[in-house]
Amino acid sequence: MSSKLNLQPLFRLRAAALVFSLAAVATLPVCAQEQAVASQPVTATSQNATENLELFSTSAVPAQDDAVAVTNERFNLSGDHIGPNADANPQYGGGYGGPPRRRPYGRPTYKDRYTNPDGSSKFAFEVGAGFATPAGSTGHYQKTSWNFSAGAGRNFNRAFGVLLQYDYANLGVANSITDAISNAVGADVNGNTHLWSITIDPVINFSDSHSHYGAYITGGGGFYRKVTTFTEPDSGTCFDPYYGYYACSQTLAHWSNNAGGLNAGLGFFYKLSTEGNAKLFAEARYTWVDNQSSPHNTAANGYPPANYRTGYFPVTFGLRF
Repeated sequence: MSSKLNLQPLFRLRAAALVFSLAAVATLPVCAQEQAVASQPVTATSQNATENLELFSTSAVPAQDDAVAVTNERFNLSGDHIGPNADANPQYGGGYGGPPRRRPYGRPTYKDRYTNPDGSSKFAFEVGAGFATPAGSTGHYQKTSWNFSAGAGRNFNRAFGVLLQYDYANLGVANSITDAISNAVGADVNGNTHLWSITIDPVINFSDSHSHYGAYITGGGGFYRKVTTFTEPDSGTCFDPYYGYYACSQTLAHWSNNAGGLNAGLGFFYKLSTEGNAKLFAEARYTWVDNQSSPHNTAANGYPPANYRTGYFPVTFGLRF
């Protein structure tokens, strides 16, 4: 039994060789395919893909100089709206410390000393002239004549303002009264009554900023002075350095009366330009003055109407700003 050869190691060596051979045969096609692909030329498509891949890899993280330049440009464009954490690429996670402020698309606003936020002028001016006609019982001793008006004030916005106004209404004396006095003194007599006033008048406007037309209501009150004078024309002699001596009227009587008064009215205007503030206007008011007798002018020394309460309608045409 001991003389027999031990064939078990030899058998194991042959089995290992067989397995190695089979593995080598199985890998030959794969190596051949890889060698064929490597030997093919690089096409345009593969080259573009490679360049795009390189571009993406380099643009994703810009160079330091480029990042600083882009950040500076964004700062210049955005001003104070840029946030403390801004960088060159806010779309990749950086930002301005919050979304940018939306641009307003409504009516423009203004912030200067002459203009209100709604675009209207802060300052108001007006000047005009027309006629004044007596109202009610005042028509028994006054008659229609001319008037003048000027004012300045403050507009708080397009709809509301306040004017400090000066008015002068020249109301003549009724012809029946001057005729009676002329017959009494045996000479021609002229009579005149005028009222001047300083009042504070709020104004409420009704208009569209894009329209040429509008309307307003106004009213207020203040100080009124009524003056009545009777003169005899060409009954005296006057002297002027240029004309010398000439015939002039002689004052026969003079009365004055100070009182408070009120006024209210309605007006219409036409804007000369929708972009400007100049307007042509026409208005009518009712004015009432509380004239009464005073200790120094009791019964106007024979002419009571000089102390009567006065009511009249001033109609004015002019220019407003």
